[in-house]
Amino acid sequence: MVPELPQRIDYLAELCAIYRLEKLAQADLEEKISQSTNEFLKAALEKHLQFTYLHLERIQRLFADLELSDLLENNF
Repeated sequence: MVPELPQRIDYLAELCAIYRLEKLAQADLEEKISQSTNEFLKAALEKHLQFTYLHLERIQRLFADLELSDLLENNF
């Protein structure tokens, strides 16, 4: 069953919000990693950053598959 257009729009809006939050998390993690002197904490933050990159890539791929990459690129 194909979702109705309003449901699709809500889904895309939710993905855009998630993408925006992941981009903020990415910037925050990169800053904390650069400032950290604790190697254990730095390793944990880097692992978390890898998952953030994965989430961003998946959302970018989804938008590319839907031919909506411009929506992400122009808004973030």
